[in-house]
Amino acid sequence: MNANILNEIQQLPDKTGVYLFMNKDGECIYVGKAKSILKRVLQHYSSKDIKERQLISEVETIQFILTPNEVEALILEQRKISELEPKYNVCFKDDKSYPYIKITSSEKYPRMLIVRKLKVGEDSTAEFIGPFSNIEDLKRTFNYLRSFFPLANCKNKIVENSRKRPCLQYNIRRCPAPCFQNIDSGEYSKSVEYMKMFFKGGGGDLLNRLENEMKQAASKLEFEKAALMRDRFFAVSRILESRRVRPAGEGEVHFITLVREYNDALIGVLSVNSEGIANQEYYKFKVNDFNADSEIYEAFITRLYFNSTRKPIKIVVDTVDDNLISLLNQLLALTESDMEVAYYSSNLEKEYLTLLSEATTAEFKRHIMRELSDRRKLEEFIKTLNTLFPNYNFDKQPLRIEAFDISNIKGEHSVGSKVVFLNGYPFKKDYRMYRIKTVEGQNDYGMLREVLNRRFKKITSEEIPDLIVVDGGKGQLNIALEVLNSIGLNIPVVGLAKEKEEIYTPFSKESLTFPEDSSFRKILQYIRDEAHRFAVNYHRKLRSKNFLKSIIDKIPGLSERVKKRIRLAYADLETLREDSAEDIVKKLGVSYNLAVKIKESLSKL
Repeated sequence: MNANILNEIQQLPDKTGVYLFMNKDGECIYVGKAKSILKRVLQHYSSKDIKERQLISEVETIQFILTPNEVEALILEQRKISELEPKYNVCFKDDKSYPYIKITSSEKYPRMLIVRKLKVGEDSTAEFIGPFSNIEDLKRTFNYLRSFFPLANCKNKIVENSRKRPCLQYNIRRCPAPCFQNIDSGEYSKSVEYMKMFFKGGGGDLLNRLENEMKQAASKLEFEKAALMRDRFFAVSRILESRRVRPAGEGEVHFITLVREYNDALIGVLSVNSEGIANQEYYKFKVNDFNADSEIYEAFITRLYFNSTRKPIKIVVDTVDDNLISLLNQLLALTESDMEVAYYSSNLEKEYLTLLSEATTAEFKRHIMRELSDRRKLEEFIKTLNTLFPNYNFDKQPLRIEAFDISNIKGEHSVGSKVVFLNGYPFKKDYRMYRIKTVEGQNDYGMLREVLNRRFKKITSEEIPDLIVVDGGKGQLNIALEVLNSIGLNIPVVGLAKEKEEIYTPFSKESLTFPEDSSFRKILQYIRDEAHRFAVNYHRKLRSKNFLKSIIDKIPGLSERVKKRIRLAYADLETLREDSAEDIVKKLGVSYNLAVKIKESLSKL
């Protein structure tokens, strides 16, 4: 276990929630739930299982979201797996399917059944709601609600008046027994609709409807119906309260908390909807002692919610400053939306805010630890540079490093890349891609020479990097020195060869080797790999576009105008194949018949 990950784990909370393993590209590769996130993650790292070892070998960072209980952790885990599709969850999950509610909508008296598999072919008109994460909770809720909204759930299709006496479900008031007696099909359909509203929406809309119908019945002096609606209303309310989940139909609520120390501030945002916790995000700010909390909140609210599609109906903040809350509401009023800022108004909101505060504090500590670790690495890196290049000053801030790489396959679609790092962090604004123009065939040296010439011939004094890194060994290093000398630039250059991770400098005939855990070697590898990744991505893009062009040239009857539209609208052939004829019509502005012709031609090629 490397030191960075060990520090990450030590800062994890010993609380219930969901954790996400992220790889070096920022992709989520595994989602898990735990009663104790800290203990569960430690189990992953102490396991000797081959799959577990493969998983943790790819983990670069660990994220987490705290939940009020294990049930919400389970629900959130399934939502994140469905949303992110992490590759290792497929390996580690068992084959037990999650339950659904099946509604046989083709029948006069539709039945509602709890099923494990979606056998849609048996009943093409059947409707399915789900999946649900907890079968026991689903059964309890389903059977409880049927006492107030009686429905049939027989395994056999219902035939009217086919029984001489009703079954036990009728006697315990869970079924109106349409197989035994004539019942009002309209009232039965209402019960089906009520149940669908609950399981689809979580109960909020159903509560509102029951309350309205109760009031209407009372105003018409239909007291029996009003009493029935009252009982149903309280039954649904009890379930929602016991689940401690906010009723649906209200929209999304965002909880916001602020943690700050010295010049760093971290804002946590927790999104909660009818199904519970939806997402958790963090936003970092650089502040100073003169910035009050109110300024940070104001800047953040303006940044996140103005000119944005994010429109929660309520924003709960962790401050009791009435003046600030009033100001924030005035700001949101300018967005012409129904968003409202408030302090927590219920125990449930208080608990969500507390969970978010704990999670944000833990994340802030981890953030500070990472910054300290990165700072130490940078200091060691600069110290080594000063040793290797004693005639240069690397102590000025920020330290600018530029790295170059070449990518091609047998000299075709040749490209070069430039990536820029400031104080050890990528500065993507200054990334550049170069399409090779003057070199043909497999000539990596010539391509590197072209890219460096194009980069440095028109350079200004403000753009001169403190260090240049080239992907390769002595040959690539000499090309870089030759180009710089011809232009009259004196910039230190380092070459890093992939095979043995050997480092080359102008002042040493032999390559230099550094230990694997050396900060100098790690930072150079990170920069070199980023340049390589950037070049390869551009190379793939060019190859894909060229392949697309060659394929569309084979489709008969396409005008040059339509071919040009295809090349502009589609980056690769795969996307064009996946789009429907309707999508092609929208993107290209062509007739439906021509879109169908394009689809048919692609399927034959």
